[in-house]
Amino acid sequence: MVGRVSGAVCGVKALRSAVRAAVVIGLLCLSGSGTAADGKGQDVATCSTDKKQSVVSLKLKDKDTPIKFACPKDYDVFPAITGETHQFCRDSLCERTAPLAPAFSIQAEPPTTETEDNHTGKSSEGKEKLSTVYTLTMKEQDATSSTLYFQCRKQTTENQSPGDERDDSKPGKLHNNLIQCAFQVAAYGSKAAAEAPEKEHECKLDTELSATLNTSSTSFTFRCPKDSRLLPVNFDKAYEGSECTKKRFLTRLGLNASLLEGKSVTSQVETVAAQASEEASPAYTFSVSEFPEKDVHVCYYCVKGSLKKQEIDARDEVCKALIEVKGVPKPDNGASSGTATFSTNKLVMAGAVLISSALVMSISA
Repeated sequence: MVGRVSGAVCGVKALRSAVRAAVVIGLLCLSGSGTAADGKGQDVATCSTDKKQSVVSLKLKDKDTPIKFACPKDYDVFPAITGETHQFCRDSLCERTAPLAPAFSIQAEPPTTETEDNHTGKSSEGKEKLSTVYTLTMKEQDATSSTLYFQCRKQTTENQSPGDERDDSKPGKLHNNLIQCAFQVAAYGSKAAAEAPEKEHECKLDTELSATLNTSSTSFTFRCPKDSRLLPVNFDKAYEGSECTKKRFLTRLGLNASLLEGKSVTSQVETVAAQASEEASPAYTFSVSEFPEKDVHVCYYCVKGSLKKQEIDARDEVCKALIEVKGVPKPDNGASSGTATFSTNKLVMAGAVLISSALVMSISA
């Protein structure tokens, strides 16, 4: 009897262990909701329709490693990828577009054909139902890095034009009635982000980096430790102020600035025997194109890969890069205008005197 009870207890423990293992595996699968399979064993980046995921970050590091992305079902990539010439967005809100350089190519694949559950919008295996899958390839690598954006926009109906549907969206925001998300593609250049190792600063966990930018020093390059990630994900945004509490678009902070991801200078080491470069580590360069009138503070976080956004107060797992952008006051337009007006009045008076003198001389003659 005792043996039976012991065996039953062992069986229960084994069952509990199996259940726990299944739960862990399930959570790991759920955490990868930003990717799906294309049926050929290659990952396809996408954004979930169940979660508020405004930006999906992708890396195009070299010519040998293309990337794949697709919008969820009922959404299309914008700008539309049709014809021979293609466009991309210069910013995550897609307020500016530009022709895609010949160094890049995009190829479309048919939408997935998995059986769909009409109630959940998921496939028979519970995966996200995808629209057309696109493969983005770097045919030629430019010297400098760049950022490409593509949005997932809701498909328009036959009786509704794209312009009409856009009026229902929330301007200045991602993940609204029209836009599900934006793909942010960091296309690495062949040159490192910094010109020299001493110009690239590592943001080590449990520490802070600080930099001051002015008209003599317009950029700052830093890198995160290995197995960590950058916050915010959207390069168009930064945390505001020295307290770094609220994310805002750089343009809303009065900054004409940008953040660019590229190859770290530490990745320039080559293995001579194998004649192959080490995998490129990312570095980030914050550059100011036009300085504001007043000082502005922005910051970024390097956090451990598993750390959640609400846990960034744990200093041992976080590094903060604080950047101060010095303001450049505009010249006093009033004083300049007054000086110009005074000079103009003097010229008018001098002209009047000359005309009067000429009239007197002509009358005398």
